[in-house]
This record gives sequence, C-alpha cells and structure tokens, in this order.
Amino acid sequence: MPEVFSAQTARIREATNNIAQYVAAAQAIVDNFRTGIAPTRPWPGLDDAFAQQTRPGEIEETDTANRTGTSLAGAVAGVQRGVSMTLDALVGTQTNALDAINEHANRRRPPRI
Repeated sequence: MPEVFSAQTARIREATNNIAQYVAAAQAIVDNFRTGIAPTRPWPGLDDAFAQQTRPGEIEETDTANRTGTSLAGAVAGVQRGVSMTLDALVGTQTNALDAINEHANRRRPPRI
C-alpha cells in the first residue's frame, strides 16, 4: 500500500503568521534599542581623554548589538518566508492534483440526461 502524505495547511499557515509576529517583535526590539540608546550616544564625551579611550568600545558594542538584533530578526524572517513559500507550493500541488483527479473523473462519467 502506498504511503499517504497529508498536510494541515491551515495549521501551517497559522504557524507562519505566528512566525511573522515574532519577526515584527524582533524588529521592534531592535528599533526600541536604537531609539533608547540614541540619547546616550555622546555620554563618554567627544574629544577628551576619557572619550578617546571609551568611545570606540562603546560604539563597537552598540553597533554589534544592532547588527546582532537585525541579523536575528532577518533569520527569523527568512524562516517565515521559507515556510510560507513551501506552503504555497504545497497548496498549489494539492490544488493541481485535485483538479487533475476531478478532470479525470469527469471524463469517465457518461453525460447526464
């Protein structure tokens, strides 16, 4: 007996919508970080000895946090897009198979009088 493949496309669609919410939340976290950190950017000063010693590390750490958050959000968005594309292909395959079955079934039936 051949194996049967089935997919609960509505549940998969719901999952991709949930993943999209995670993407939005991750992007909001990065945006909130940028907004929150902006007023403190000049805290070490600009040109005194303390600023010259501290500022490069502070800028590097802040930029690293921004890149990390953006990368994580991008990775989650990539997963969501991949699952969504796979789901679209699956639904298309299901639709095409059902159409072919219906077409074949209709060819074999005698016309109704």
